[in-house]
Amino acid sequence: EWWSRKLKKRINCVDDSEVQILNGGHNDKTYKIGKSPRNLMVSTVGDELRLATGFGSKVFGVSYKDRAAMLPAGKLANAAYWFDTKTGGFISSTYYMKKLPEWVEKFNQQKFPDRYFGKKWEKLLPDSAYKLSRKDNFPYEMNFKGIGITFPHIITGNSRHPDEEFYKAFTHVPFADKHLLEFAKSLIKNENLGTDSFTDILTISFSATDRIGHLFGPYSVEMQDQIARLDRILAGFFKFLDKTIGTNQYLIILTADHGDAPIPEYMRTLNFTAGRIDVEAVPRGEDSRIIHTTVEAYLDSTIAVGDWVEAFVKPNLYLNYYTIKNHNIKRQKVEQLAKKALLKIPGISSVFTRTELLNGQFSPNSIGKRILNQFYPERSGDLVVHYKPYFITAGYKHSASKGADHETGYDYDTHIPLIFWGPGVKVGNYHQSVILNDLAPTLSSILKIAFPSGNQGHVLYEALLN
Repeated sequence: EWWSRKLKKRINCVDDSEVQILNGGHNDKTYKIGKSPRNLMVSTVGDELRLATGFGSKVFGVSYKDRAAMLPAGKLANAAYWFDTKTGGFISSTYYMKKLPEWVEKFNQQKFPDRYFGKKWEKLLPDSAYKLSRKDNFPYEMNFKGIGITFPHIITGNSRHPDEEFYKAFTHVPFADKHLLEFAKSLIKNENLGTDSFTDILTISFSATDRIGHLFGPYSVEMQDQIARLDRILAGFFKFLDKTIGTNQYLIILTADHGDAPIPEYMRTLNFTAGRIDVEAVPRGEDSRIIHTTVEAYLDSTIAVGDWVEAFVKPNLYLNYYTIKNHNIKRQKVEQLAKKALLKIPGISSVFTRTELLNGQFSPNSIGKRILNQFYPERSGDLVVHYKPYFITAGYKHSASKGADHETGYDYDTHIPLIFWGPGVKVGNYHQSVILNDLAPTLSSILKIAFPSGNQGHVLYEALLN
């Protein structure tokens, strides 16, 4: 998300007022805005493949999250589908089609999530297998929609029957990944992927790991159980591909978009300095109260009373240019004063101003480089905030002190797997540092197509046979 100075509101990366949600004939007035990949500013591997094959190749994206379904697939995808907590089924957008395909509606009619209403999420493995995890009863884990913080977790959403609250709870348990995979298998069959001379792409983003990480943290029994279950889900998927597409006829790439910070209160029990920037619950629609009010108060006292901050959309703080102009003060001076105020907040390690980032006036260490990489002048704020190790902004889902997050450039937030498996890939393990951006040019090289327009990565030649 980012803040729109023109519209004076937060912008979700896939919001699009020019399209509508397709949910199979249910009441679409409950959706505030349509969704599409229109805001994406560069092409994807899928886009380049479609262009290179005269649109003979098919590209689809699926996920429990809208952005995770649409953005990896690109602007030219045949379709993207994501889970809808209002209906308990998969939905899409008029960006791709006029109505949902018949096979999608039939799949949704099975009401897969409803089978788990009132069921228990229990440990998959014997208790002795979870010795790598911390004790299964940590008070700073989050009890989301009645799921609880210890096994077994009962899935009702605090409702008497399957409804939106139940579906929201369902997105935070491992069975959501199983549902997603069944949908992906149905898509492969009904859209005839892998059945002609053109290479097709299907992007699948399993979202349960992220949400379980938010609730219970990376060292929890729940996270270990989730990974064990996901491993088995993937094994079943590969067997399905062997049977449906054919052994050695498909390429798998497995990766992630981020890691996960430990729950701060857990790190405190291990004698680490850790915490949350906001120690009280943050109102909905805001990411922090402390960051916003600290800057406002400091600028009020050093310049004059005024509305100095438009918004904080983590990690970006947006200054009010109208107020700055009215007080006839240089923006760079206000940036520095705001930076000084922010650095006094316990838990904040560094602050980067817009002027510093645009002019290269910052320490070129790994954190500084990562901040620069995510800075885009047209959408980013005037100050970018980075925290000390094991600090996060606030509690998950606007709670006061529950759950974990992923907000920094430290290894626990950025260390992810990158696995290539299939035709054209050399067997081996590689331990040197690479970046997620290397995926796109490496896959493009395998497919013998142009790199995406925004490519910043390198081909991992050492992992390729030819």
